[in-house]
Amino acid sequence: MDPTVSDRPAYPGGGLAMWGIGLLALNGVFHAVLFAAALLPDQTMLLSYGLEADALATGVEMLLMLITGIVFIVWFHRAFKTAMEMAPQSGLTMSSASAVWCWFVPIGNYWLPYQRASAMWRWTGGGSTSWPIVVWWVLWVVGRFTGGVVGRLPADMMSAEMFRSGWMLATGVSMLSAFAAAYYMRAMDERLRRSCEGVIGF
Repeated sequence: MDPTVSDRPAYPGGGLAMWGIGLLALNGVFHAVLFAAALLPDQTMLLSYGLEADALATGVEMLLMLITGIVFIVWFHRAFKTAMEMAPQSGLTMSSASAVWCWFVPIGNYWLPYQRASAMWRWTGGGSTSWPIVVWWVLWVVGRFTGGVVGRLPADMMSAEMFRSGWMLATGVSMLSAFAAAYYMRAMDERLRRSCEGVIGF
């Protein structure tokens, strides 16, 4: 039997989601600045500082990714656990802990988190997977590939145009991925809130 409004879990609060959205937006803005740097008219200057700029950008990016990743995964776990409590009739065998470890499984982390994000979406409103999840996940996977490839290219052995193209590809995808993740997080948190309040039926 579907849970009644009184049976629904209390909404865990959107404070953590707001922090996550803000951090993801900051990631997006940071990569937008890096992307804009590739549009500088004097690309020889960008190339001459290529190694130093890449090292600095990588350091800042890693720090932002670490903080954002921790906040996002904690939110993802709480959201998944809450969504599971609202849809006991699903019969799905996923555990709430899997919303954490799914991100750290080699190769499997290319689809396990997507499965759980899709399940949460269904549990909090029914229907098929929506485009915010698909767009976010495609960009995230593409970003992992492009970042890994471009990051292994030696900047001091590339021409200005090659360095510029690689820089724009990696930062552009990362920028879009961060903004898409922020939009998904906002949409999912809103669905959770409305489901806990009984606005969305099952």
